[in-house]
Amino acid sequence: MKYIFYDTETTGLEPAFNQILQFAALEADEDLNEVDCINIRCRILPYIVPSPGALLVTKMSPKDLVSSNYSHLQMIYEIRNWVAKKCPCIFIGHNSIKFDEDFLRHAFYKTLHPLYLTNTDGNIRGDTMRIAQAAAIFAPGSINVPLSEKGKLSFKLGNIARANDIDLKEEDAHDALADVRATLELARLLKRRVPEIWDQMLHNASKKPALAFMRSNPAFCLAEFNFGKSASYVVSVITPNPKQDSEMAVFDLSYNPSDYLDCSVEELLAVMKGKERAIRIVAANKQPIMVDTSIGHCILEEKSIDPELLAKHVQQIQAATEFKQRVATALTMRYPDEEVHNHTEKMIYQGFAPQSDIALMVKFHAANVEERVSICNRFSDARYREMASKLMYAECPDQMERSERVKIEEHFRDRLLATEEKLPWLTISQAIKDVAELREKGEQLDLLADIEAFIEGMRLRFR
Repeated sequence: MKYIFYDTETTGLEPAFNQILQFAALEADEDLNEVDCINIRCRILPYIVPSPGALLVTKMSPKDLVSSNYSHLQMIYEIRNWVAKKCPCIFIGHNSIKFDEDFLRHAFYKTLHPLYLTNTDGNIRGDTMRIAQAAAIFAPGSINVPLSEKGKLSFKLGNIARANDIDLKEEDAHDALADVRATLELARLLKRRVPEIWDQMLHNASKKPALAFMRSNPAFCLAEFNFGKSASYVVSVITPNPKQDSEMAVFDLSYNPSDYLDCSVEELLAVMKGKERAIRIVAANKQPIMVDTSIGHCILEEKSIDPELLAKHVQQIQAATEFKQRVATALTMRYPDEEVHNHTEKMIYQGFAPQSDIALMVKFHAANVEERVSICNRFSDARYREMASKLMYAECPDQMERSERVKIEEHFRDRLLATEEKLPWLTISQAIKDVAELREKGEQLDLLADIEAFIEGMRLRFR
């Protein structure tokens, strides 16, 4: 299967209230030879305040934010059209599962497109950060992993690229195309140095194969990374979550099962949430870092695990039918109340779009401007009615009914001019404060002056 390596540059870190400014991708064949590429930028949406810090990182000036020939919607069209010609494929980025993919999904949501481009219709997605972490844990010394200023392992693309002699100059980092080329080079390095781990981690990139791997291996090696700290375990499957089939509970075989087999549901729930977690939760849909014990033999050696005791613990877990049932019940109680969001942008995962609305989305994109105006109010799901109106406001506000346009402008005015702290979106006043803090640090003063002028211009437009 072919690959698409991709990266995004954005206006900030919160995907619901920010946007992609640059998207770059490379098509590669099965041997990781580059075949084709796309590199596209778009204009900033009129109601999004760019993060000054993000602009300093990407070195984008306010002129860059408004100079592209593409609107946000037009960029999304180009991305989907380019990708459609390549599929099915394996999508790979660096830290993409936690960041870039979420931005893509929110971009599709806001532009009335199906969300799950990277993991449906035969597509799967992986992440070189997670593969590099697997290499560092299960094949020590196979790659160089630098330390951060705080003395923790750093898997940031720029750091790990330079540590392994991959060409990614500091001044080129955080340009999407430069980052994609470095990601492809890192993938080549990983595939060459740790081919077994590469293959296993690509196998883990899809939910069903990942679940099948866990079920078919009585014991396997699992690793986790949190805040630069790594941890590894030898585990055995207990049970999936009855309400969320991508979650699997596993037992850390370094613990004695006898201490837990008679625990109540409430006690098991406490174990899952405690510091000493004999029971751990694996998200099968997020490319879990796991390998069989033959590949992860260094973990067994490091932990000095007795094979006979390991086999005994596995047998105890697998034979404990009532224990498994109680663990399953405890899994469903971990998050008893689904979070309900007040803002439409955050409601992306609160139910699938009805089929009638999906059909309307197709009509919307095929229609001319006048027809789109009439389609906006025909969506049965209130989320998509609002997104359609905001999309029209961003693309062609003069074609909207005046009352609807005024309503949306007032909505954005209230958001952008708000003075409350810790809102989920960046306000104009907070952005100006951020500029002041960065200026005190002596950060790129000329660029900061331009950013401040741009944000103050937004204040004047929405006042």
